[in-house]
Amino acid sequence: MAHGPARGISEVAPEGGTMIGILIAILLAALVYWVCVMLGLPAIVAIVAAILVLVAGFGAGGYGSRGWSGRRL
Repeated sequence: MAHGPARGISEVAPEGGTMIGILIAILLAALVYWVCVMLGLPAIVAIVAAILVLVAGFGAGGYGSRGWSGRRL
């Protein structure tokens, strides 16, 4: 007897792009921090800006995820 999903339930493949999206969010936050420091802003402003970019990136499942892109399947 084979083990598989129950009758009427389809198996959903995990999304492979989520990890890449999170890495892009981290790199973008580091870039935002660096730009803020280069512009002469206080370190606390740069840290808050980087945290906001991270929250936006993680909240959407990472940049490039299908959540808010508007593409339909």
